[in-house]
Amino acid sequence: MLSHIGKGLLAPLAVASMYHMRVFATSGLESSMFWFFLVCVVFFLLSNQAKRCAFFSVLCVLCRPEGLLVIPLVFVSLSANRILYAMYTLAPILVYFFWKDWYFGDLLPNTYWAKGSEPRWEQGKQYLSLVFGMYGLSVLGWFACFGLSSQAKRFLLGFTLIFTIQLWKGGGGFMFARLALPIILCLVIAIELWASTYISEKRYPLIAFIFGIFFAISPYPAGLTQGMVDGIVEEKDWYPIESVLTAKELGLELHEYTKGTDVRISILGAQAMLAYYAKLPYVLESMAGLTDKELARMPAKGNRIGHGKKASLEYMRTRNIDVLLSHRNPMSVPEWAKISMGNVEGVLITYRSPVIEQLRAKGASVTDIPQWIDEQILKDLPKGERIDLFDQMHDFYFIPSNDEERKQKMFDWVKRVP
Repeated sequence: MLSHIGKGLLAPLAVASMYHMRVFATSGLESSMFWFFLVCVVFFLLSNQAKRCAFFSVLCVLCRPEGLLVIPLVFVSLSANRILYAMYTLAPILVYFFWKDWYFGDLLPNTYWAKGSEPRWEQGKQYLSLVFGMYGLSVLGWFACFGLSSQAKRFLLGFTLIFTIQLWKGGGGFMFARLALPIILCLVIAIELWASTYISEKRYPLIAFIFGIFFAISPYPAGLTQGMVDGIVEEKDWYPIESVLTAKELGLELHEYTKGTDVRISILGAQAMLAYYAKLPYVLESMAGLTDKELARMPAKGNRIGHGKKASLEYMRTRNIDVLLSHRNPMSVPEWAKISMGNVEGVLITYRSPVIEQLRAKGASVTDIPQWIDEQILKDLPKGERIDLFDQMHDFYFIPSNDEERKQKMFDWVKRVP
């Protein structure tokens, strides 16, 4: 039966057999779309269809930062029609870059600066060793490239080597395997092209099924089954269906409190889904700066890739942040700094009276700071505690609420002789 299947089976069977190809094909991210564009580029490159190859090359650039590799690699790989290809790619790309620089002020996406701009060679080595430790069979694709005579040889070899070096330099990513999957895909395509050329039709189906089986039973990295390896995690395990449904439920509830208000909210890790469903007026992603150009470009403070640029209290206040959500990130803070919006808990970063009144009118549970201050200045506290309280209230309440009268009263209370 296998002898009647024919060639062209190895690559799709191998890809479908890989666990992480299936995971990220259904994750909602742009990963699988980029893989599709890559496959189309290789397909039309093999038949020297420059116009169609140019179309999908441009889509690669629009889809992912590493798509920038595609155009020069295809250009040097084409055996003919290079000028035509250059015309059909450079014109739309230049227009896109001009618009992007005008609108965003940068040619690279904010995610590049937030997650992969700094050299992390050791982290990248660990990341790639985990990926190729699981999908090591794909390494045969590099050897297969040297046996190819088609014009796809340069493209497949160039893309996989250059992008591998980039991942090595940038530390890979915190989601295990995701960013390396385009490399695995291209290596599998190289194996397919080699096998289709050199393996007989009778033996080819058996070889294809063997590859599929080996990719299906690829050994999973032991450390990831226990949680995290050097900041690398199995992202799917961090977001089981229960947590997704909870985030949606809480997000919709939070929306009822924040819609029509001017509240500015900061989120931490594992809170993006909640913020998405809440449709918040303003969100600062404060773990990496995904929504903040300046924060994304700051030097990393931690070792974990994509999570090392956590905004400080002072930085959040420069952005007039009102609330930092504590969902899935419990914090120890004074009672007066807590806020509850239904089942959504948070920490007050600043107390802007008009905004807090908007939230309180919608049912939010939050300390009335002006009243709380009035109660404190009636107490006979040690001078050190008085100074600490005044310092805390200065940037937290007095400046954002512009309450000079109460500020002076508290200052007089601080100066009072014990």
